Amino acid sequence: MWPALGFLGLAVIATVVAVLVGSSRSSGSKTVVATGNSVTLGPGAAGGTVTAAATGTLPTAPEPTGSGPAKTTPKPKPKPATGALAEWPSGKSGYTVVLESVPTSTGRAFAVARAKRARAAGLASVGVLDSSNYSSFHPGYYVVFAGIYSSPADAARAVGTAHARGFGDAYQKQVTR
Repeated sequence: MWPALGFLGLAVIATVVAVLVGSSRSSGSKTVVATGNSVTLGPGAAGGTVTAAATGTLPTAPEPTGSGPAKTTPKPKPKPATGALAEWPSGKSGYTVVLESVPTSTGRAFAVARAKRARAAGLASVGVLDSSNYSSFHPGYYVVFAGIYSSPADAARAVGTAHARGFGDAYQKQVTR
């Protein structure tokens, strides 16, 4: 009988030592006690153990409002700076109103000044493009344009507006890369 009690005593001592060593290694963990309701620990919470022993009711998280998955709002496209000239959309073909063609030897600054004059006259979507980058134009010119249209009829209507605003030589033109 004495040997059995000796082994029981050693088992108790070994268990106490194991618990103490285990608790010192996991000093960052905490024990959470709850009843009935399950508790989800969120980001930043210390890891822990949930046991059923305490009394009382834990608060519950509010239910999400709305139905279905959350929708993300697309970021709005940045608006051009006030006074900025329009740029022809990359890779897009369409129609425009050519207000003036300026030889590249004259310089882009001159073409930009002419475009600003057109914008000041009230024409919309005024810009400058380099004709050398477009197969529908003769190379070697800066083209001052007004409007980006998907049909020749829309561009033709805009020619009348350009004429009325002081650009008597304006004409419609297809723009292709």
